[in-house]
Amino acid sequence: KNFTKFILVLFIGIAFISCTDKAKTSPADAGINLANLDTTVSPKQNFYKFVNGNWLKNNEIPDDRSSVSAGLEVYLKTKDQVAGILEEAKKNKKYTTGTDQRKAIDLYESYLDTTSRNKAGFTPLKPYFNQIDKITNTTDLQNYLVSVESKMSSPFFGLGVDADLKNSKMNTLYIGVGALGLPDRDYYITKDKDSKEIRNQYVAHIEKMFDMVGEQNSKKQAADVLKIETLLATPMLTKVERRDARKQYNPMSVADLSKLTPSINWKNYFD
Repeated sequence: KNFTKFILVLFIGIAFISCTDKAKTSPADAGINLANLDTTVSPKQNFYKFVNGNWLKNNEIPDDRSSVSAGLEVYLKTKDQVAGILEEAKKNKKYTTGTDQRKAIDLYESYLDTTSRNKAGFTPLKPYFNQIDKITNTTDLQNYLVSVESKMSSPFFGLGVDADLKNSKMNTLYIGVGALGLPDRDYYITKDKDSKEIRNQYVAHIEKMFDMVGEQNSKKQAADVLKIETLLATPMLTKVERRDARKQYNPMSVADLSKLTPSINWKNYFD
């Protein structure tokens, strides 16, 4: 009885939101697959399991993935569709050098050209390695970060522009934590056996990367990377805290920011 009422209310809501002129709207039209519902669960007790229960039972995480979701399914289908569009475009002779379509095709073909990439090896990265080798102090490091701002994921801290959280009529520059090698803070902080094993495997991976590019003392350097990233991760907000928009909103002037983090020359960075 409760389930029937729920479905009735749900469909009325969908029909109202969609503003359709159709006399009938099926669950498929509304994007709802009733087979995914677990009707043995009360929606009042566990709404998430009620809506997703059967989907969770019937969808295992693939061996080559860390998760599975409807979003992933859409992403993979979209990738296939885009690849199909590009393959068709490759056959079209009117897309000559310089056209936007040819640029997209060239990028696509370079992505698929593993032979050339393997032949090049680490050579394309050597200019960056040379720049890093010349870093001897904090100023050098900050100048390097400025030079690669548009070329790599945000090390140490990151910048982004979005609508102001309290005034949607204007955009705001946001400064946040930088990228870490492991997924989030908990991977560095948690003391359980599995987390320690992941960290050990991570260090082994970094050591291997250093060996591949010919770095000396790779074992110590890998341990140093974990140490530095742990120091960066420790003061970060937890996953739960990051969901609190109030904790994300801390407007300040460049002068105030400079007082908060005096080791960074923000004026030089923004200039």
